[in-house]
Amino acid sequence: MCHSFIVSLVNVNFFINEYVEIGKKQIPISRTYKKVVLGLLGVEL
Repeated sequence: MCHSFIVSLVNVNFFINEYVEIGKKQIPISRTYKKVVLGLLGVEL
């Protein structure tokens, strides 16, 4: 089963290549959206 999330960037506490953290929840970043998400967070690959 696959889940999708809409995340407000102002609520992201921490991120690495595999996930973003909001509060105490870790939300995985799929390979499909990784480049887009990291770009929005200001990270160049």
